[in-house]
Amino acid sequence: MTIENDEGLNAIAEVTSSNCGETSGSISIDASDFIGDVTYTLNDGSPQSNPNFNDLAPGSYQVKVSDDSGCDIELEANVSS
Repeated sequence: MTIENDEGLNAIAEVTSSNCGETSGSISIDASDFIGDVTYTLNDGSPQSNPNFNDLAPGSYQVKVSDDSGCDIELEANVSS
């Protein structure tokens, strides 16, 4: 999934499926056009500077991407099995 803004933060989510329902899926976020540092939050968890989320079970996930200018975008990523 790709989110594009005319001005400001943009992001693309790359999803890797899990193996047969195991917790082996992943989501990687590629952010661009940001100001300052970027944080990534999975399902309202703790923000992190690492754009990768690993060891995920199959399911739907919300990823919030935020930069230092206060710009936020949300992506929905589905990890399949």
